[in-house]
Amino acid sequence: MAAVLIAGKAAAQNGKVIAGRKIKLSNPNQVIIKLLDFYTDEDLERNEQKSAIDLFDMGYKKLSQEEYNEILANLEKKLDNKPEDLARAKKMMKSRMDFTYKPIDNLGDRAYWKWNDYGIELVVLTGNARFTILSKTTGKPESSLEHAVNFAKEVLAKC
Repeated sequence: MAAVLIAGKAAAQNGKVIAGRKIKLSNPNQVIIKLLDFYTDEDLERNEQKSAIDLFDMGYKKLSQEEYNEILANLEKKLDNKPEDLARAKKMMKSRMDFTYKPIDNLGDRAYWKWNDYGIELVVLTGNARFTILSKTTGKPESSLEHAVNFAKEVLAKC
């Protein structure tokens, strides 16, 4: 979708004003739905989780130090004779501890979000289905999050 801006502050911020004429610019505001996927029984078994919610949480919730230590101990047992794989897993676990996702209540079965350079990343689980919404409708996390949540509710209503 393109936005037409009239010469003035908005046009000056988003493009050039030439001879006081309207300039057609790309609209930097966007909402994208991506990564629609489904957890399978094989996923649950491979990751030793009892439910899709448990597996989803392991991917996004803030881990406690106790949970981190437990996962790390399990990795060390499984990858004992594979030092390169263990080193890679430890590096991934270290970066996992730096995740900044925050939970959102009353959206699907579970949802988490974070603000990054792109804007809002909202991940939603409903049943075994999960999807991601990327949204940047304003330069502020609060209002972009509100828009992303409303869009997710529309998607969930059609599921």
